[in-house]
Amino acid sequence: MVIGLQRPHRRWSFSWPVLSLFMGFMGILMGLHPAAAHGGLVSDLGVFYHAYRDRQFTKALGAFDRLLAPDNDLGDRETARLLVARGLVRERLADWDKAKTDYDRAVALDPGQAWGLAGRGNVLMANGDFPGAIREYGRALALDPASAAFLYKRGNPLFLLGRYAEAARDYQAALDSQAGHRYARLMLGFARTRAEGSVSGSPHPADLQSASWPDPVFSFLNNGLSEERLLALADDPNPIRRRENRSEAFFYLGLIRSVQGDVLRARDDFRNCLKENVVYFMEYQGARVELSRLGSGSEKPVARGTAP
Repeated sequence: MVIGLQRPHRRWSFSWPVLSLFMGFMGILMGLHPAAAHGGLVSDLGVFYHAYRDRQFTKALGAFDRLLAPDNDLGDRETARLLVARGLVRERLADWDKAKTDYDRAVALDPGQAWGLAGRGNVLMANGDFPGAIREYGRALALDPASAAFLYKRGNPLFLLGRYAEAARDYQAALDSQAGHRYARLMLGFARTRAEGSVSGSPHPADLQSASWPDPVFSFLNNGLSEERLLALADDPNPIRRRENRSEAFFYLGLIRSVQGDVLRARDDFRNCLKENVVYFMEYQGARVELSRLGSGSEKPVARGTAP
């Protein structure tokens, strides 16, 4: 397959709260609360699933508010699972205080709710409290030590704090647990490069040749794709997905430029990442940190990526 001639195939990738909620929680409803399910709970789950998939976050939030109505009486564990998933939606709406409230309530209802702890880490990460995020992700890992998601998440604030060797260990552990974790593979390469202080022998793999996002980034890293084509492949008919993809593309471009010592272009990339305003992605915080490392500059960001 020739990457440059293919549009990305949309992957319906959901984190645990979303996929588990739709596939597992519906079964709980049907088994334990059949009357309530027929009263609209399963319908609201479907509304949530499709709204989240289509990035209609306000609509997804409305479905959760109905699901969590007090008269539904779903039990502590099931309520905690729903609170975690609603917290994730609140993150997408940048409502960090309410997201934290949902995660705190989830952990209070179910102390074994690892994703509630990870959610608190997400909020701390978004607020720039990287040591706090490491702490919460570590607590989640204490409950689920083999979780690739939690290992990757903890690696990110370690990376942003400049603790590259520790970050690399977490990214590698994430890959040991889940070999197909694309973002762990991306960040592992950058963490090792910075930890070792050399760009030679980059561990970025050359075997990921899919056009599904974010695989085109690997092709770019291995000199198989132009920057213009990379940004074209980040495009998407859904404007929110487009912003998400472009935010990631600019962040990774900026990391590449910074490793290469091209400070001016790296600044442009990180500023363009921030312009996409995807505040709930780690790449947004990453761009802010990387800009501070590169120092201030008067140059304006260059608008790139308009090529078809």
